[in-house]
Amino acid sequence: MRPFYTVLLLIFLSCTTLASQDTHTPKASAKSLTNVDVLEMLRAGLSQEIVIAKIAASACDFDTSPAVLKELKASSVPDAVILAMVQAPAGSRRRELTDAEPSAPARIDCKHTDPVPVYSAIPAPQTFAVEVFKVKCGDRIALLNPGDKQNWLKIRTSDGQVGYISFVVVSKEQEVESAQERHPNADSKKREAIQKASDDLEDCRVRSQNEYDTKMNAIGTMALAPMVRVAASARLKQNLDAELRQCRSQYESRLKSIDGS
Repeated sequence: MRPFYTVLLLIFLSCTTLASQDTHTPKASAKSLTNVDVLEMLRAGLSQEIVIAKIAASACDFDTSPAVLKELKASSVPDAVILAMVQAPAGSRRRELTDAEPSAPARIDCKHTDPVPVYSAIPAPQTFAVEVFKVKCGDRIALLNPGDKQNWLKIRTSDGQVGYISFVVVSKEQEVESAQERHPNADSKKREAIQKASDDLEDCRVRSQNEYDTKMNAIGTMALAPMVRVAASARLKQNLDAELRQCRSQYESRLKSIDGS
């Protein structure tokens, strides 16, 4: 019986060792999606869109060798899911590769469609692009590879999701800032110019009126015949009216110039 108990003891010790190893296994590796996880999600009845979204949001450790891809196809795994598995970087490499890409701040700028769909790849007849998540109007995003001149742009959301979206609904914040630098206070400068024109108009009026009053006072001190005094006063009033019209004309010309600039 001794050999039998010895075998039992060895089995017990082996199981204890394996359990200890499992306890110290890093949790990050347990979270990585595998081929088995994808198959189980599909067998559970989850749609391919949900499975692809899960792949896009997770660290992955897929076997995508040609032989395994054939097995996946034979198991009726949708082509779009297989493509997402092939495109997914392995493990922690997903975040490293995403962060390594050049990026620029941007935001979602839409008017008629809210929320806006984001796809797993650039939608085209030869690709299996599916909707993986949505973004809302006004959301802040990072534009990956901002130098690309494409109709579909690669973006990353604040929670790390990556996908492709139409350039029509994306506004690059750097372009907005540059425009503001070129025209930092266009409206403010226009208001200042209008106020300056108004101030100059008032100064012109006051100057003309003061000159008229001074000359009228001078006439009052002169020994002039009544008819001469009346004629001189009338002439000064005509000159004042002409100067005031000139002040107004200059003001209106400046307003037109300001509006046309």
